[in-house]
Amino acid sequence: MSELTINAQIRKNTGRTEAKRLRSTGNVPGVYYLHNDVNFAVTVNALEIRSLIFTKQTHVVNLKLDDGTEHQCVVRDIQFDPITDQPVHIDFMGIEAGEMIEIEVPIELVGVPEGIRMGGRLQQTLSRLEIRTVPSNIPTHVSVDISHLKIGESVHVSDFITADYTIITDPEIPVAHVAMTRSVAEDEVAEPEVGVEEEAEPEVITKGKQEEEKE
Repeated sequence: MSELTINAQIRKNTGRTEAKRLRSTGNVPGVYYLHNDVNFAVTVNALEIRSLIFTKQTHVVNLKLDDGTEHQCVVRDIQFDPITDQPVHIDFMGIEAGEMIEIEVPIELVGVPEGIRMGGRLQQTLSRLEIRTVPSNIPTHVSVDISHLKIGESVHVSDFITADYTIITDPEIPVAHVAMTRSVAEDEVAEPEVGVEEEAEPEVITKGKQEEEKE
């Protein structure tokens, strides 16, 4: 488990106008909530949460507020602008020691598939896995070995070896597979067998016509 400290301010003013103003000053509006009885609006600096966005690891966040309090939480959701791809809202979900939570963690593919050496192409179709565990056992990522994959073979969620967590994601969902490239497919097209005689051309029947010409 990796932990990061993020500074935040309690946000008294809410609404679209205020959110737009915050974004124009390099900040991101958000919310912190714990169960259904504790929640409040917050503001974080866009640069400070880059470590939560551009990462292949899961972090437990120590949210340090301007009122002097600190709250352990995880990022539950980050919304992005569809045009600029900048963060526009962030949700922090509070956690308590020993309490089971559900969280998504990044998937790490380990090894180079055999199929790649044969000319195949690796395609990853699932990048995160949803698990259930206590906060102290949250892994930074989950790994699966793909070195044995040949062309046309896949690994699924069921191939993960679990540790101190339970996998919630459907076990039948494929995670990655080695696809056949066009060049490999062309090489496997069967060539005509050497030594096979060509089909004889049909004989043109002209005898009857020649006899008619003699008459």
